[in-house]
Amino acid sequence: MMSLPAGSSLPLPPTLDSLEGVPGRFRSLEELSDGRDLLVLVASSESSMSDRLRQTLVGLQEVAPQHGVQFAAVTMVGAAAYRKLARKTSVSYPLLSDPSRAWLGLLGGGAPAAGGEVVLYVVAVPTATVLARFGDEGGVPQLLEAVGAGVGRGRAALEAEAATRVQGASKAAEVAALQAENERLRQELAATAGTRIAEERVAVRAEMRRSAAAEVAEVNARQAARQTAEREQREAAESERERRRAEAEEARLKAATQRAAERGEVRQRSGGEADRAQREAAESER
Repeated sequence: MMSLPAGSSLPLPPTLDSLEGVPGRFRSLEELSDGRDLLVLVASSESSMSDRLRQTLVGLQEVAPQHGVQFAAVTMVGAAAYRKLARKTSVSYPLLSDPSRAWLGLLGGGAPAAGGEVVLYVVAVPTATVLARFGDEGGVPQLLEAVGAGVGRGRAALEAEAATRVQGASKAAEVAALQAENERLRQELAATAGTRIAEERVAVRAEMRRSAAAEVAEVNARQAARQTAEREQREAAESERERRRAEAEEARLKAATQRAAERGEVRQRSGGEADRAQREAAESER
């Protein structure tokens, strides 16, 4: 379902009282709002009372007394379903049935569909201006919370916010128009290639491209230098670790060699002493 932007005028059907409603029919926006300055209008192309629509309508009834605003709803739901809802719940604000989409069509309501979107408009009744728009994309609890926070700021704050959004949209339209004009001029200049103005603009664009390429090259060079420095640091660290491992291995081998030499010297001394003892024993026997 398409929706009206903040700052736009709220369209009304030629005959508002042609819509059957609960508790009755209403001839104007002022009657629908019961004399209040702010009206929160629920709009949906739902043709039956879905759980989401029911939860929204009932939940808004609880929000209304907190902020002193009027609520109303216009959907494709029949008046009989509205009366049943009013009997079983506390919903007492106006509920309008619009099966032919006489008003929903003006509000942007598309073809009916199960599970259709529910949109809420906050309207300044004296000027019939849409001050804010809320959708139920995040679920009913989030929608009710957002609406309560929105109307809680008051009409003046909402009007100021809507004016800011309108100014922003106007500025965006101006920018788009300028861009379109620039594109038109560019095409005209391209069609008259060889003229001084066209050449100057081509030169400016070429300079901008060269500048951008130089910046990219500089960034790439810095990145390559950083990567080289990091690689050299890693290689230096690895070389240092290898040197230390080699020194440790050399020291280990040297210690092992020294221990082996010491053991050989001990065995040699022991063998000499044994030979001398044998010779002395033999000498004694003779």
